[in-house]
Amino acid sequence: MVVPTVNPSGKGRNVYYSDSDLVALTVMEYLLSIGLSFEVCQHVLGILKARESWIFDESVAKEEMKRLMLVPDSQEQLRELVEFDRGLAIETIDRGSPVVPFWSDRIYKRLQQNLISFGQQRRFVEDLSDS
Repeated sequence: MVVPTVNPSGKGRNVYYSDSDLVALTVMEYLLSIGLSFEVCQHVLGILKARESWIFDESVAKEEMKRLMLVPDSQEQLRELVEFDRGLAIETIDRGSPVVPFWSDRIYKRLQQNLISFGQQRRFVEDLSDS
């Protein structure tokens, strides 16, 4: 779960999300957009926070980005997150099981696009209110 930070004044009107919160929201948005259940998305987010916490660090250089993939566990549930391996991906697909690519560089690109879009929408709303 991603909970925004409330302004210390305690009025509850001014909330903000940290950079790592925005990455977590983008991860959830991506996973939900490809049709995964909310529960699976939460599970994957938990794995990322526990084992791949670098993803949520805004100081990570692009060269450090990883390509991961979500594959079925022993019960054929999409719950295992492993480093991307083309051979394993093809083998898993040949068995009739799904593989979901998770490339951290694309998550960051999606976040940047969301922020640009949000900035444009915010400027539009501000321009309307000034009229």
